Amino acid sequence: ALTQEQIGGLTTAQLAGLDTADLNALTATQFGWLSTAQIAGLSSLQFSQMESAALLALSETQIAAIETTDFAGLSSIAMRALGSNSVAALTTDQVVALTTTQVAGLTTSTIASLSTRNVAVLTTDQIGVISTAGLAALNQIFLSNAFGNYRDILRAATLNAFMGDYLDMANSSRTAPNENYARELMELHGDTVEVDV
Repeated sequence: ALTQEQIGGLTTAQLAGLDTADLNALTATQFGWLSTAQIAGLSSLQFSQMESAALLALSETQIAAIETTDFAGLSSIAMRALGSNSVAALTTDQVVALTTTQVAGLTTSTIASLSTRNVAVLTTDQIGVISTAGLAALNQIFLSNAFGNYRDILRAATLNAFMGDYLDMANSSRTAPNENYARELMELHGDTVEVDV
Protein backbone atom coordinates (compact mmCIF):
# COMPACT_ATOMS: atom_id res chain seq x y z
CA ALA A 1 0.00 0.00 0.00
CA LEU A 2 1.18 3.48 -0.80
CA THR A 3 2.20 5.69 2.10
CA GLN A 4 1.19 9.32 2.58
CA GLU A 5 4.62 10.40 1.39
CA GLN A 6 4.33 8.28 -1.77
CA ILE A 7 0.80 9.57 -2.51
CA GLY A 8 1.97 13.15 -1.99
CA GLY A 9 4.87 12.53 -4.37
CA LEU A 10 2.71 11.42 -7.28
CA THR A 11 2.77 13.87 -10.16
CA THR A 12 -0.38 14.83 -12.04
CA ALA A 13 0.97 12.89 -15.03
CA GLN A 14 1.37 9.77 -12.88
CA LEU A 15 -2.16 10.20 -11.49
CA ALA A 16 -3.51 10.73 -15.00
CA GLY A 17 -1.94 7.40 -15.93
CA LEU A 18 -3.91 5.48 -13.31
CA ASP A 19 -6.66 3.32 -14.74
CA THR A 20 -10.01 2.67 -13.06
CA ALA A 21 -8.79 -0.37 -11.11
CA ASP A 22 -5.72 1.48 -9.80
CA LEU A 23 -7.72 4.55 -8.84
CA ASN A 24 -10.43 2.56 -7.08
CA ALA A 25 -7.79 0.51 -5.26
CA LEU A 26 -6.86 3.60 -3.26
CA THR A 27 -8.36 3.62 0.22
CA ALA A 28 -10.44 6.47 1.65
CA THR A 29 -7.42 7.52 3.71
CA GLN A 30 -5.21 7.57 0.62
CA PHE A 31 -7.74 9.72 -1.26
CA GLY A 32 -7.65 12.10 1.70
CA TRP A 33 -3.90 12.47 1.22
CA LEU A 34 -4.27 13.77 -2.35
CA SER A 35 -3.56 17.49 -2.65
CA THR A 36 -5.98 19.87 -4.31
CA ALA A 37 -3.58 20.15 -7.25
CA GLN A 38 -3.57 16.36 -7.62
CA ILE A 39 -7.38 16.27 -7.46
CA ALA A 40 -7.62 19.04 -10.05
CA GLY A 41 -5.30 17.00 -12.30
CA LEU A 42 -7.62 13.98 -12.45
CA SER A 43 -9.55 13.63 -15.71
CA SER A 44 -13.29 13.65 -16.33
CA LEU A 45 -13.04 9.97 -17.25
CA GLN A 46 -11.34 9.17 -13.95
CA PHE A 47 -14.05 11.00 -12.00
CA SER A 48 -16.78 9.23 -13.98
CA GLN A 49 -15.31 5.85 -13.05
CA MET A 50 -14.64 6.66 -9.42
CA GLU A 51 -16.56 4.54 -6.94
CA SER A 52 -18.93 6.17 -4.45
CA ALA A 53 -16.62 5.35 -1.51
CA ALA A 54 -13.83 7.31 -3.17
CA LEU A 55 -16.06 10.35 -3.66
CA LEU A 56 -17.21 10.17 -0.05
CA ALA A 57 -13.58 10.19 1.05
CA LEU A 58 -12.90 13.56 -0.57
CA SER A 59 -12.79 16.56 1.75
CA GLU A 60 -14.65 19.80 1.11
CA THR A 61 -11.41 21.41 -0.07
CA GLN A 62 -10.77 18.54 -2.49
CA ILE A 63 -14.35 18.73 -3.83
CA ALA A 64 -13.94 22.46 -4.45
CA ALA A 65 -10.72 21.71 -6.37
CA ILE A 66 -12.46 19.50 -8.95
CA GLU A 67 -12.47 21.28 -12.28
CA THR A 68 -15.96 22.37 -13.38
CA THR A 69 -15.65 20.44 -16.64
CA ASP A 70 -14.86 17.26 -14.69
CA PHE A 71 -18.23 17.35 -12.96
CA ALA A 72 -19.86 16.45 -16.27
CA GLY A 73 -18.53 12.91 -15.89
CA LEU A 74 -20.16 12.26 -12.52
CA SER A 75 -23.26 10.09 -12.71
CA SER A 76 -26.43 10.75 -10.73
CA ILE A 77 -25.44 7.78 -8.54
CA ALA A 78 -22.08 9.40 -7.84
CA MET A 79 -23.83 12.68 -7.03
CA ARG A 80 -26.11 10.85 -4.58
CA ALA A 81 -22.96 9.57 -2.84
CA LEU A 82 -21.83 13.10 -2.05
CA GLY A 83 -22.59 14.07 1.52
CA SER A 84 -24.06 17.35 2.69
CA ASN A 85 -20.61 18.78 3.52
CA SER A 86 -19.34 17.94 0.02
CA VAL A 87 -22.36 19.52 -1.67
CA ALA A 88 -22.01 22.59 0.57
CA ALA A 89 -18.40 22.89 -0.65
CA LEU A 90 -19.37 23.10 -4.34
CA THR A 91 -18.37 26.31 -6.04
CA THR A 92 -20.96 28.35 -7.93
CA ASP A 93 -19.29 27.35 -11.21
CA GLN A 94 -19.60 23.68 -10.27
CA VAL A 95 -23.28 24.09 -9.40
CA VAL A 96 -24.01 25.86 -12.69
CA ALA A 97 -22.24 23.04 -14.57
CA LEU A 98 -24.40 20.30 -13.01
CA THR A 99 -26.74 18.60 -15.46
CA THR A 100 -30.38 18.03 -14.57
CA THR A 101 -29.61 14.30 -14.32
CA GLN A 102 -26.89 15.01 -11.77
CA VAL A 103 -29.15 17.33 -9.78
CA ALA A 104 -31.83 14.63 -9.79
CA GLY A 105 -29.28 12.34 -8.13
CA LEU A 106 -28.87 14.64 -5.13
CA THR A 107 -30.90 13.87 -2.02
CA THR A 108 -33.19 16.46 -0.50
CA SER A 109 -30.92 16.80 2.52
CA THR A 110 -27.85 17.43 0.35
CA ILE A 111 -29.74 19.97 -1.75
CA ALA A 112 -30.69 21.72 1.49
CA SER A 113 -26.98 22.07 2.27
CA LEU A 114 -26.35 24.25 -0.80
CA SER A 115 -25.26 27.74 0.18
CA THR A 116 -27.58 30.66 -0.52
CA ARG A 117 -25.11 31.80 -3.18
CA ASN A 118 -25.33 28.40 -4.91
CA VAL A 119 -29.12 28.23 -4.70
CA ALA A 120 -29.23 31.63 -6.41
CA VAL A 121 -27.34 30.29 -9.45
CA LEU A 122 -29.53 27.20 -9.98
CA THR A 123 -31.13 27.22 -13.41
CA THR A 124 -34.86 26.84 -13.93
CA ASP A 125 -34.27 23.32 -15.27
CA GLN A 126 -32.23 22.36 -12.20
CA ILE A 127 -34.90 23.70 -9.86
CA GLY A 128 -37.58 21.88 -11.81
CA VAL A 129 -35.79 18.56 -11.37
CA ILE A 130 -35.35 19.13 -7.64
CA SER A 131 -38.97 19.77 -6.96
CA THR A 132 -40.89 17.91 -9.64
CA ALA A 133 -40.48 14.22 -8.83
CA GLY A 134 -40.74 14.36 -5.05
CA LEU A 135 -43.45 16.96 -4.91
CA ALA A 136 -45.49 15.18 -7.59
CA ALA A 137 -45.46 11.99 -5.52
CA LEU A 138 -46.40 13.88 -2.37
CA ASN A 139 -49.13 15.78 -4.21
CA GLN A 140 -50.56 12.48 -5.44
CA ILE A 141 -51.05 11.44 -1.81
CA PHE A 142 -53.29 14.45 -1.25
CA LEU A 143 -55.18 13.90 -4.50
CA SER A 144 -55.74 10.22 -3.79
CA ASN A 145 -56.93 10.89 -0.24
CA ALA A 146 -58.81 14.16 -0.81
CA PHE A 147 -62.06 12.63 0.42
CA GLY A 148 -60.41 10.09 2.73
CA ASN A 149 -59.48 10.49 6.34
CA TYR A 150 -56.68 12.43 7.94
CA ARG A 151 -55.02 9.30 9.36
CA ASP A 152 -54.55 7.83 5.84
CA ILE A 153 -52.99 11.07 4.61
CA LEU A 154 -50.56 11.20 7.54
CA ARG A 155 -49.62 7.55 7.11
CA ALA A 156 -49.03 7.90 3.36
CA ALA A 157 -47.04 11.12 3.81
CA THR A 158 -44.97 9.51 6.57
CA LEU A 159 -44.10 6.50 4.41
CA ASN A 160 -43.39 8.60 1.30
CA ALA A 161 -39.71 8.38 0.28
CA PHE A 162 -39.53 12.09 -0.66
CA MET A 163 -40.83 13.09 2.76
CA GLY A 164 -38.43 10.72 4.52
CA ASP A 165 -35.53 12.16 2.56
CA TYR A 166 -36.74 15.72 3.16
CA LEU A 167 -36.99 15.12 6.89
CA ASP A 168 -33.64 13.28 6.98
CA MET A 169 -35.20 10.28 8.68
CA ALA A 170 -32.31 8.01 7.68
CA ASN A 171 -30.51 8.87 10.92
CA SER A 172 -33.61 8.65 13.08
CA SER A 173 -34.15 5.69 15.41
CA ARG A 174 -36.43 4.63 18.22
CA THR A 175 -33.81 5.58 20.82
CA ALA A 176 -32.71 8.80 19.09
CA PRO A 177 -35.65 10.12 17.05
CA ASN A 178 -35.15 12.95 14.63
CA GLU A 179 -37.27 15.84 15.94
CA ASN A 180 -37.73 17.22 12.43
CA TYR A 181 -40.30 14.55 11.67
CA ALA A 182 -42.71 15.49 14.44
CA ARG A 183 -42.25 19.22 13.93
CA GLU A 184 -42.59 19.20 10.15
CA LEU A 185 -45.45 16.73 10.19
CA MET A 186 -47.45 19.03 12.43
CA GLU A 187 -46.45 22.16 10.54
CA LEU A 188 -47.03 20.77 7.05
CA HIS A 189 -50.08 18.60 7.70
CA GLY A 190 -51.54 19.95 10.93
CA ASP A 191 -53.32 23.07 12.07
CA THR A 192 -50.17 24.58 13.55
CA VAL A 193 -48.08 27.37 12.15
CA GLU A 194 -44.90 26.54 14.03
CA VAL A 195 -44.18 23.92 16.65
CA ASP A 196 -41.33 23.82 19.14
CA VAL A 197 -40.56 20.20 19.94
